[in-house]
Amino acid sequence: DEFKDLVDRKIAFTIKPFFASYKFIESEDLHNTEKELPFVIVGSGLAAVEIAFALRKRWLKRSIVLVCNFKKLNKKFIKSLKRSQISLSATLDFNYKRILLCTGNEPHSWIKRNNLDLDCKGRIITNSELRVNDYKNIFAVGDCACIGLNNNSSSGILAVKSSSTLSKNLFNDF
Repeated sequence: DEFKDLVDRKIAFTIKPFFASYKFIESEDLHNTEKELPFVIVGSGLAAVEIAFALRKRWLKRSIVLVCNFKKLNKKFIKSLKRSQISLSATLDFNYKRILLCTGNEPHSWIKRNNLDLDCKGRIITNSELRVNDYKNIFAVGDCACIGLNNNSSSGILAVKSSSTLSKNLFNDF
């Protein structure tokens, strides 16, 4: 992982698990001034954009920079980000002292220590009904799961889209 060294040195923090990143964000509340170094968010997905807008609302004075791949961002998002005084950059300047990484996800470590079938990324393999293979009453969805040996990345959007399938299955089982 290209950011592992920064995470190990406590310069960069991952958005997940969210409770830990929220504590990091709270600690940055003290630095809500125009003189402070910019707060940097890295990512081109909806999580990065959403966090950038939320932090702009939280920190009216502090400079916020979103480092992203412009080709992946919707043009309306780009306009709104600029209108909200969130700077955009295509490259990461490592002189920044605090970086929030919204660059994907990985399952919690406890998932890797179980008897369930996992894919190469450590996600629980399910069938199309979101049932865990060989366990009829266990379901998995979201960042911790994938359907079959699907190499698609997991995301919050995929979890939301699968909520009706999960709901229907849970309702039918109980």
